[in-house]
Amino acid sequence: HAVASGSVSSGASGAAASGGVPREVEDYDQFYNEHVVPFVNAAKKSKETEAIGSWAERAWGFVRTAIFASKQSKKPADAALAKFVEPLSAVITETQKPNRTIPANHAKAFGDAVVATSWFTQGGNARAFAQDQLE
Repeated sequence: HAVASGSVSSGASGAAASGGVPREVEDYDQFYNEHVVPFVNAAKKSKETEAIGSWAERAWGFVRTAIFASKQSKKPADAALAKFVEPLSAVITETQKPNRTIPANHAKAFGDAVVATSWFTQGGNARAFAQDQLE
């Protein structure tokens, strides 16, 4: 996705050139710009939380990629889906590794929350999965 001044821009994406951006992606872009960008910017202001900002940017940015892909094709076979989500899996894995620069409570909270970004891998159980992550 295109990032301009820390925000996601539907109009600048590759899809725009080929006929437009799906409404769901535009809605996600609005969510991202209103909620994720301020969080990322705030997190990146401190050395203690800078990594969390980077992880959030990568994880929630990938969710946009997944939403866009879901509007272009059907769910792939499990092996292909696993390959597709490798960038998100890498972020989730990174959040689980000890990091002395991040306060433990911040790292644990974010590590627990970022797992919810993989909701789209759950098929018909995505809503229940996301709700379980909130609890």
